[in-house]
Amino acid sequence: MFTPSATTFKLYSMVKHKKRRKRKTKNSSRSQPPASVTKKRPKWVLAPAAVVCVGIACFFLLKSWSGSDSSLLTQEEKIAVLKTEEMELAQQLLRDFPGNDATVSFVGSVYGQHGNNTEAVKFLNKALELNPNRPDVYDALGWVAFTKGAYEESITHWKKALEIDAKLPGLRSSIAFSLMALDRGSEAIEQLEKNIQIFPKSVYSHFLLGQAYLQQKDYENAKKHYQIAIELDQNYVNAYYGLFTACTRLKQQAKAREYMAVFKKLKAEEMKFQKARDGAYNDMVTMRQTVAENHIKAAQIYRAQGQSDRAEELLEKAIKLDPGNVKYKQFYQSIKNRK
Repeated sequence: MFTPSATTFKLYSMVKHKKRRKRKTKNSSRSQPPASVTKKRPKWVLAPAAVVCVGIACFFLLKSWSGSDSSLLTQEEKIAVLKTEEMELAQQLLRDFPGNDATVSFVGSVYGQHGNNTEAVKFLNKALELNPNRPDVYDALGWVAFTKGAYEESITHWKKALEIDAKLPGLRSSIAFSLMALDRGSEAIEQLEKNIQIFPKSVYSHFLLGQAYLQQKDYENAKKHYQIAIELDQNYVNAYYGLFTACTRLKQQAKAREYMAVFKKLKAEEMKFQKARDGAYNDMVTMRQTVAENHIKAAQIYRAQGQSDRAEELLEKAIKLDPGNVKYKQFYQSIKNRK
Protein backbone atom coordinates (compact mmCIF):
# COMPACT_ATOMS: atom_id res chain seq x y z
CA MET A 1 0.00 0.00 0.00
CA PHE A 2 1.22 3.50 -0.76
CA THR A 3 1.59 5.68 2.22
CA PRO A 4 1.96 9.29 1.45
CA SER A 5 5.29 10.59 2.54
CA ALA A 6 6.41 13.91 3.43
CA THR A 7 5.62 14.68 -0.21
CA THR A 8 1.89 15.12 0.34
CA PHE A 9 2.01 18.60 1.88
CA LYS A 10 4.79 19.62 -0.50
CA LEU A 11 2.76 18.46 -3.54
CA TYR A 12 -0.28 20.43 -2.35
CA SER A 13 1.84 23.53 -1.73
CA MET A 14 3.33 23.26 -5.23
CA VAL A 15 -0.13 22.93 -6.80
CA LYS A 16 -1.47 25.97 -4.97
CA HIS A 17 1.67 27.98 -5.68
CA LYS A 18 1.32 27.37 -9.42
CA LYS A 19 -2.33 28.44 -9.38
CA ARG A 20 -1.64 31.62 -7.45
CA ARG A 21 1.27 32.54 -9.69
CA LYS A 22 -1.10 32.38 -12.67
CA ARG A 23 -3.66 34.59 -10.94
CA LYS A 24 -1.02 37.16 -9.94
CA THR A 25 -3.11 38.31 -6.98
CA LYS A 26 -1.98 40.29 -3.99
CA ASN A 27 -2.92 37.40 -1.72
CA SER A 28 -0.17 35.04 -2.88
CA SER A 29 1.39 35.19 0.58
CA ARG A 30 -1.28 32.77 1.79
CA SER A 31 0.62 29.76 0.49
CA GLN A 32 2.26 27.51 3.03
CA PRO A 33 5.98 26.72 3.04
CA PRO A 34 6.90 23.51 1.19
CA ALA A 35 7.82 21.71 4.39
CA SER A 36 7.51 18.01 5.07
CA VAL A 37 4.56 16.46 6.88
CA THR A 38 4.96 13.62 9.36
CA LYS A 39 2.37 11.40 7.75
CA LYS A 40 4.06 9.46 5.06
CA ARG A 41 2.73 9.01 1.64
CA PRO A 42 4.25 7.62 -1.67
CA LYS A 43 7.44 9.02 -2.93
CA TRP A 44 7.11 9.43 -6.68
CA VAL A 45 10.66 10.25 -7.71
CA LEU A 46 11.39 11.13 -11.32
CA ALA A 47 14.15 8.95 -12.73
CA PRO A 48 15.13 9.82 -16.31
CA ALA A 49 16.42 7.01 -18.49
CA ALA A 50 19.90 8.48 -18.46
CA VAL A 51 20.07 8.26 -14.67
CA VAL A 52 18.90 4.65 -14.73
CA CYS A 53 21.65 3.80 -17.22
CA VAL A 54 24.19 5.37 -14.91
CA GLY A 55 22.73 3.32 -12.07
CA ILE A 56 23.15 0.06 -13.98
CA ALA A 57 26.77 0.86 -14.76
CA CYS A 58 27.45 1.84 -11.15
CA PHE A 59 25.79 -1.33 -9.88
CA PHE A 60 28.26 -3.58 -11.71
CA LEU A 61 31.15 -1.35 -10.67
CA LEU A 62 30.14 -1.69 -7.03
CA LYS A 63 30.10 -5.46 -7.32
CA SER A 64 33.72 -5.45 -8.39
CA TRP A 65 34.97 -2.81 -5.96
CA SER A 66 35.73 -3.21 -2.29
CA GLY A 67 33.55 -1.50 0.32
CA SER A 68 35.95 1.41 0.66
CA ASP A 69 35.97 1.99 -3.10
CA SER A 70 32.21 2.69 -3.08
CA SER A 71 33.02 6.03 -1.46
CA LEU A 72 34.29 7.13 -4.89
CA LEU A 73 30.71 7.24 -6.15
CA THR A 74 28.81 10.51 -6.02
CA GLN A 75 25.56 10.69 -4.09
CA GLU A 76 23.57 10.68 -7.35
CA GLU A 77 25.37 7.53 -8.48
CA LYS A 78 24.72 5.81 -5.15
CA ILE A 79 21.02 6.65 -5.43
CA ALA A 80 21.00 5.29 -8.99
CA VAL A 81 22.58 2.05 -7.74
CA LEU A 82 19.89 1.70 -5.06
CA LYS A 83 17.16 2.24 -7.64
CA THR A 84 18.69 -0.41 -9.88
CA GLU A 85 18.84 -2.92 -7.01
CA GLU A 86 15.25 -2.08 -6.10
CA MET A 87 14.03 -2.69 -9.66
CA GLU A 88 15.97 -5.96 -9.85
CA LEU A 89 14.24 -7.06 -6.64
CA ALA A 90 10.82 -6.26 -8.14
CA GLN A 91 11.58 -8.15 -11.35
CA GLN A 92 12.87 -11.19 -9.45
CA LEU A 93 9.73 -11.23 -7.34
CA LEU A 94 7.64 -11.09 -10.51
CA ARG A 95 9.55 -14.04 -11.97
CA ASP A 96 8.99 -16.03 -8.78
CA PHE A 97 5.27 -15.26 -8.34
CA PRO A 98 3.87 -13.89 -11.64
CA GLY A 99 0.22 -14.62 -10.82
CA ASN A 100 0.24 -13.20 -7.30
CA ASP A 101 -1.69 -9.93 -6.92
CA ALA A 102 0.53 -8.75 -4.05
CA THR A 103 3.59 -9.24 -6.26
CA VAL A 104 2.08 -7.48 -9.26
CA SER A 105 0.95 -4.59 -7.05
CA PHE A 106 4.44 -4.33 -5.55
CA VAL A 107 6.04 -4.14 -9.00
CA GLY A 108 3.60 -1.39 -9.95
CA SER A 109 4.47 0.59 -6.82
CA VAL A 110 8.20 0.38 -7.58
CA TYR A 111 7.65 1.64 -11.13
CA GLY A 112 5.60 4.48 -9.68
CA GLN A 113 8.33 5.41 -7.22
CA HIS A 114 10.78 5.51 -10.13
CA GLY A 115 8.57 7.91 -12.04
CA ASN A 116 7.37 5.42 -14.67
CA ASN A 117 3.65 6.03 -14.34
CA THR A 118 2.77 4.12 -17.52
CA GLU A 119 4.22 0.86 -16.21
CA ALA A 120 2.90 1.60 -12.72
CA VAL A 121 -0.68 1.89 -13.95
CA LYS A 122 -0.31 -1.23 -16.12
CA PHE A 123 0.79 -3.41 -13.20
CA LEU A 124 -1.63 -1.88 -10.71
CA ASN A 125 -4.56 -2.51 -13.04
CA LYS A 126 -3.32 -6.07 -13.57
CA ALA A 127 -3.28 -6.53 -9.78
CA LEU A 128 -6.94 -5.47 -9.69
CA GLU A 129 -7.75 -8.01 -12.40
CA LEU A 130 -6.22 -10.68 -10.18
CA ASN A 131 -7.96 -9.37 -7.07
CA PRO A 132 -10.50 -6.52 -7.39
CA ASN A 133 -10.88 -6.19 -3.61
CA ARG A 134 -7.63 -4.30 -3.10
CA PRO A 135 -8.28 -0.83 -1.63
CA ASP A 136 -4.53 -0.27 -1.34
CA VAL A 137 -4.16 -0.66 -5.12
CA TYR A 138 -6.91 1.89 -5.75
CA ASP A 139 -5.09 4.11 -3.28
CA ALA A 140 -1.90 3.71 -5.30
CA LEU A 141 -3.71 4.51 -8.55
CA GLY A 142 -5.09 7.60 -6.85
CA TRP A 143 -1.59 8.83 -6.12
CA VAL A 144 -0.44 8.15 -9.68
CA ALA A 145 -3.31 10.31 -10.90
CA PHE A 146 -2.62 13.00 -8.31
CA THR A 147 1.05 13.35 -9.20
CA LYS A 148 0.20 13.96 -12.86
CA GLY A 149 -2.41 16.56 -11.91
CA ALA A 150 -5.46 14.40 -12.69
CA TYR A 151 -7.27 15.32 -9.48
CA GLU A 152 -10.76 14.18 -10.54
CA GLU A 153 -9.34 10.80 -11.53
CA SER A 154 -7.53 10.50 -8.20
CA ILE A 155 -10.78 11.18 -6.34
CA THR A 156 -12.51 8.44 -8.36
CA HIS A 157 -9.85 5.88 -7.40
CA TRP A 158 -9.90 6.86 -3.72
CA LYS A 159 -13.69 6.67 -3.57
CA LYS A 160 -13.52 3.14 -5.01
CA ALA A 161 -11.08 2.27 -2.25
CA LEU A 162 -13.55 3.67 0.30
CA GLU A 163 -16.30 1.44 -1.09
CA ILE A 164 -14.14 -1.57 -0.23
CA ASP A 165 -12.89 -0.35 3.14
CA ALA A 166 -14.50 2.79 4.56
CA LYS A 167 -12.15 2.82 7.55
CA LEU A 168 -8.85 2.59 5.69
CA PRO A 169 -6.62 5.36 7.15
CA GLY A 170 -5.76 8.25 4.89
CA LEU A 171 -8.31 7.79 2.11
CA ARG A 172 -10.60 10.67 3.07
CA SER A 173 -7.57 12.87 3.68
CA SER A 174 -6.33 12.02 0.20
CA ILE A 175 -9.72 12.85 -1.33
CA ALA A 176 -9.69 16.15 0.57
CA PHE A 177 -6.21 16.83 -0.76
CA SER A 178 -7.39 16.61 -4.37
CA LEU A 179 -10.55 18.59 -3.62
CA MET A 180 -8.43 21.38 -2.18
CA ALA A 181 -6.25 21.31 -5.30
CA LEU A 182 -9.49 21.84 -7.27
CA ASP A 183 -10.48 24.74 -4.96
CA ARG A 184 -13.43 22.73 -3.64
CA GLY A 185 -12.68 23.48 -0.02
CA SER A 186 -16.20 22.95 1.34
CA GLU A 187 -16.24 19.37 -0.02
CA ALA A 188 -12.78 18.80 1.42
CA ILE A 189 -14.01 19.94 4.84
CA GLU A 190 -16.91 17.48 4.63
CA GLN A 191 -14.52 14.58 3.93
CA LEU A 192 -12.13 15.59 6.71
CA GLU A 193 -14.91 16.02 9.28
CA LYS A 194 -16.01 12.43 8.52
CA ASN A 195 -12.42 11.26 8.83
CA ILE A 196 -12.05 12.88 12.25
CA GLN A 197 -15.19 11.09 13.44
CA ILE A 198 -13.40 7.80 12.69
CA PHE A 199 -9.90 8.93 13.70
CA PRO A 200 -10.42 11.73 16.28
CA LYS A 201 -6.74 11.80 17.24
CA SER A 202 -5.36 12.00 13.70
CA VAL A 203 -2.92 14.90 13.83
CA TYR A 204 -2.66 15.03 10.05
CA SER A 205 -6.45 15.19 9.60
CA HIS A 206 -6.77 18.13 11.98
CA PHE A 207 -3.85 19.88 10.28
CA LEU A 208 -5.35 19.33 6.82
CA LEU A 209 -8.75 20.49 8.08
CA GLY A 210 -7.02 23.66 9.24
CA GLN A 211 -5.63 24.03 5.72
CA ALA A 212 -9.10 23.56 4.20
CA TYR A 213 -10.67 26.16 6.48
CA LEU A 214 -7.80 28.52 5.72
CA GLN A 215 -8.51 28.09 2.01
CA GLN A 216 -12.15 28.99 2.72
CA LYS A 217 -11.00 32.06 4.68
CA ASP A 218 -12.63 30.68 7.83
CA TYR A 219 -9.69 31.67 10.02
CA GLU A 220 -11.30 30.90 13.38
CA ASN A 221 -11.97 27.28 12.47
CA ALA A 222 -8.58 27.01 10.80
CA LYS A 223 -6.95 28.19 14.02
CA LYS A 224 -9.07 25.75 16.06
CA HIS A 225 -7.91 22.69 14.13
CA TYR A 226 -4.27 23.77 13.97
CA GLN A 227 -4.40 24.11 17.76
CA ILE A 228 -5.86 20.61 18.10
CA ALA A 229 -3.03 19.33 15.91
CA ILE A 230 -0.34 20.77 18.19
CA GLU A 231 -2.21 19.58 21.30
CA LEU A 232 -1.95 16.06 19.87
CA ASP A 233 1.64 16.59 18.75
CA GLN A 234 3.43 19.66 20.08
CA ASN A 235 6.25 19.17 17.56
CA TYR A 236 4.04 19.20 14.45
CA VAL A 237 6.01 21.89 12.66
CA ASN A 238 3.64 22.92 9.88
CA ALA A 239 0.70 23.45 12.22
CA TYR A 240 2.62 26.34 13.81
CA TYR A 241 2.98 28.01 10.43
CA GLY A 242 -0.74 27.50 9.91
CA LEU A 243 -1.42 29.14 13.27
CA PHE A 244 0.86 32.03 12.32
CA THR A 245 -1.12 32.53 9.10
CA ALA A 246 -4.55 32.23 10.76
CA CYS A 247 -3.61 34.63 13.57
CA THR A 248 -2.19 37.10 11.06
CA ARG A 249 -5.49 37.08 9.14
CA LEU A 250 -7.35 37.54 12.45
CA LYS A 251 -5.04 40.48 13.25
CA GLN A 252 -3.77 38.70 16.37
CA GLN A 253 -0.23 39.90 15.75
CA ALA A 254 1.26 38.97 19.13
CA LYS A 255 0.06 35.39 18.80
CA ALA A 256 1.20 35.27 15.19
CA ARG A 257 4.74 36.25 16.21
CA GLU A 258 4.69 33.67 18.99
CA TYR A 259 3.72 30.85 16.63
CA MET A 260 6.24 31.94 14.01
CA ALA A 261 9.00 31.84 16.63
CA VAL A 262 8.07 28.25 17.55
CA PHE A 263 7.87 27.30 13.86
CA LYS A 264 11.38 28.64 13.18
CA LYS A 265 12.77 26.91 16.26
CA LEU A 266 11.26 23.51 15.43
CA LYS A 267 12.19 23.82 11.76
CA ALA A 268 15.80 24.54 12.66
CA GLU A 269 15.87 21.52 14.99
CA GLU A 270 14.35 19.34 12.28
CA MET A 271 16.98 20.39 9.75
CA LYS A 272 19.75 19.88 12.29
CA PHE A 273 18.51 16.36 13.04
CA GLN A 274 18.30 15.48 9.36
CA LYS A 275 21.83 16.70 8.76
CA ALA A 276 23.14 14.75 11.73
CA ARG A 277 21.67 11.51 10.38
CA ASP A 278 23.63 11.60 7.16
CA GLY A 279 26.34 14.19 7.69
CA ALA A 280 24.68 16.51 5.18
CA TYR A 281 21.15 17.36 4.17
CA ASN A 282 20.48 15.28 1.06
CA ASP A 283 18.18 12.66 -0.44
CA MET A 284 20.35 9.63 0.36
CA VAL A 285 18.74 8.84 3.73
CA THR A 286 15.24 9.07 2.29
CA MET A 287 16.19 6.84 -0.63
CA ARG A 288 17.71 4.21 1.65
CA GLN A 289 14.57 4.20 3.80
CA THR A 290 12.36 3.80 0.74
CA VAL A 291 14.42 0.89 -0.59
CA ALA A 292 14.46 -0.69 2.89
CA GLU A 293 10.68 -0.43 3.09
CA ASN A 294 10.36 -2.16 -0.29
CA HIS A 295 12.66 -4.95 0.89
CA ILE A 296 10.30 -5.43 3.83
CA LYS A 297 7.27 -5.62 1.54
CA ALA A 298 9.06 -8.16 -0.66
CA ALA A 299 10.05 -10.15 2.45
CA GLN A 300 6.40 -10.30 3.52
CA ILE A 301 5.42 -11.71 0.13
CA TYR A 302 8.15 -14.36 0.23
CA ARG A 303 7.17 -15.25 3.78
CA ALA A 304 3.51 -15.62 2.79
CA GLN A 305 4.62 -17.97 0.01
CA GLY A 306 6.51 -20.12 2.51
CA GLN A 307 10.03 -18.94 1.64
CA SER A 308 11.24 -17.85 5.08
CA ASP A 309 14.94 -18.04 4.18
CA ARG A 310 14.50 -15.57 1.34
CA ALA A 311 12.38 -13.34 3.57
CA GLU A 312 15.10 -13.39 6.21
CA GLU A 313 17.73 -12.45 3.62
CA LEU A 314 15.69 -9.44 2.49
CA LEU A 315 15.08 -8.36 6.08
CA GLU A 316 18.81 -8.37 6.75
CA LYS A 317 19.27 -6.11 3.74
CA ALA A 318 16.50 -3.78 4.96
CA ILE A 319 18.12 -3.48 8.39
CA LYS A 320 21.46 -2.56 6.79
CA LEU A 321 19.74 0.10 4.71
CA ASP A 322 17.78 1.54 7.64
CA PRO A 323 19.56 0.42 10.83
CA GLY A 324 17.55 2.70 13.10
CA ASN A 325 14.21 1.10 12.30
CA VAL A 326 13.18 -0.95 15.35
CA LYS A 327 10.14 -2.54 13.64
CA TYR A 328 12.35 -4.15 11.01
CA LYS A 329 14.51 -5.73 13.69
CA GLN A 330 11.44 -7.01 15.52
CA PHE A 331 10.04 -8.52 12.32
CA TYR A 332 13.39 -10.16 11.61
CA GLN A 333 13.52 -11.64 15.11
CA SER A 334 9.97 -12.98 14.82
CA ILE A 335 10.96 -14.95 11.71
CA LYS A 336 14.10 -16.27 13.40
CA ASN A 337 12.10 -17.38 16.45
CA ARG A 338 9.62 -19.35 14.35
CA LYS A 339 12.33 -21.48 12.73
